[in-house]
Amino acid sequence: SGSYQTNLTGHLNIKIPNQNPANFSGEFTATELFLRNGSVEMAINKPIGLSAKNGTITAENFEIVGDNTYIRLKSTVQPAQELGLTLDGRLDLSLISLLTPFLDDLKGLLKFSFSLDGKYSNPKLSGSAFLENSLIKIKGFPHSLEQITADVIFNNETIVINAAKGKIGGGQFNGNGRIEARTIGEVPIDIKGNFYDAKFNVPEGFNTRGSGDFFVRGAW
Repeated sequence: SGSYQTNLTGHLNIKIPNQNPANFSGEFTATELFLRNGSVEMAINKPIGLSAKNGTITAENFEIVGDNTYIRLKSTVQPAQELGLTLDGRLDLSLISLLTPFLDDLKGLLKFSFSLDGKYSNPKLSGSAFLENSLIKIKGFPHSLEQITADVIFNNETIVINAAKGKIGGGQFNGNGRIEARTIGEVPIDIKGNFYDAKFNVPEGFNTRGSGDFFVRGAW
């Protein structure tokens, strides 16, 4: 274990015309970039770049690598103001723990592949992700979700959880569902599942053992 460290050395320049903001230009370059949490680390081996000219985005050598992990961003030639980006990777989740202050612990491996296409006015996101042998510890809840595996599909506005399973309180759980990102303030969620022979200590000092169903539903 150890402290979380990150470092970035680079340059960012953006120009956005008043008459047509979508026709922007800019450039981002990084000569040093690393993320480190304890013994887990990812870094760039050579300078990376991301540029935009008249609304067309281009990625250059955009790769962050570590021990059996990587994040890679690629671009394809597209007409002006159209997107053609792909992002894929294999990420140790402990490296993004800084972004999850609502969790006490986060471990495991995330494999993902995404593409972002379409016009700036109507972008289209698609892809998939797979969570492998992971652990999540939620603040205020005494039991960790352990040995988690999950298969998730992204299709523009919808995130579909095809299969999620793992252990909690010594018992098994599984679940599935969907999350829709329609507009700000309208994000319908419908996730359901069940657990078997789990032992809970909720509230503190009160022991319960059993099986049952759970669901998470809401709109924001």
